[in-house]
Amino acid sequence: MDNPICDEAELAKSCKVGVPTFILVDPIAGEPITVDRAPTVSSLAEVTAARTLAWGREVQAVELHASIDLPPALFPYLVSLSGPDDAWLAETLDIAHADRMEAQSQGISGMGRSAHRIGAWIHSSARPDAITSAISELLRLRCECNSQLRYQRLADSRVMLWAAHIAGKTAVSAAMGPIQRWSCLSASGRLIEIQRCHETAIALRWKPAQLRQFMNGELVHAAVARYLGELTLRGLDAPQLESTLLSRVDAALLRAQEMAATLHLKVIRPEDLTALAALLLLHAEQAVELICREALSESNTKDSGLTGTNVSLHELAAHLNEQLFENLP
Repeated sequence: MDNPICDEAELAKSCKVGVPTFILVDPIAGEPITVDRAPTVSSLAEVTAARTLAWGREVQAVELHASIDLPPALFPYLVSLSGPDDAWLAETLDIAHADRMEAQSQGISGMGRSAHRIGAWIHSSARPDAITSAISELLRLRCECNSQLRYQRLADSRVMLWAAHIAGKTAVSAAMGPIQRWSCLSASGRLIEIQRCHETAIALRWKPAQLRQFMNGELVHAAVARYLGELTLRGLDAPQLESTLLSRVDAALLRAQEMAATLHLKVIRPEDLTALAALLLLHAEQAVELICREALSESNTKDSGLTGTNVSLHELAAHLNEQLFENLP
């Protein structure tokens, strides 16, 4: 069974004496703290200098492979911590929890999206440049097929845990090289740790079927947030095992795609699928299908601006969810 929601004491305990800890930041959707730099500042050296000043700690950028088309200012970076008592440890834990809860705050009514700026707490005795080099290699997407994809955003905790779920923790840990331990928050707020297998890294390489599943990650993350958020709003317990949660959400999304096709919607948007998946996770499948069909039929007979061909399941989700909870025995 996974641990309860991670607090400062648990995170500090995960920092071993003699093994340096680093914060892995993913700034692609914004900095976790205020970094004072002019909009014209774009070189990696200038951005790193501004970040070093803001954090008051040594900062080292993760320089991505030349094949990855991303502005240097958006490259992930490491912040060196002084030890388990460093104030930034607790501060970044609070930021990570706040980002997680923002995605879940509106339950099934929301979009299930937010920036996840604190990617992980990295533990390693290696030189910082060796660590950033290893992370850079981890972020290169490799597959046993022809693909134009180059970047796997494992600096986002959700993406890393989704990758570990599909490829297996062993495959991910084998690719970590000098990184002794990779600690990050799960969607449920638990601290998940991936320990390396050995010092010689074996690159993570996707099989075609695995890559197709991996690329559904954005839908999975949103469905997870809408589902967990709704459970929290209603005071219901979340699944204890993170692997069970991801498996259930993945299966619910597949069923949502099948069900959406049978509902004859003209447009099926990502948010419609995640809304339907969240409904399927919260309620019995037959009840969900029945109430969706009834809602679509009703929308055709009312002057509501909605018709069976353009009705949005995302917009109806909260109403349908309330009806389903009211009808529980």
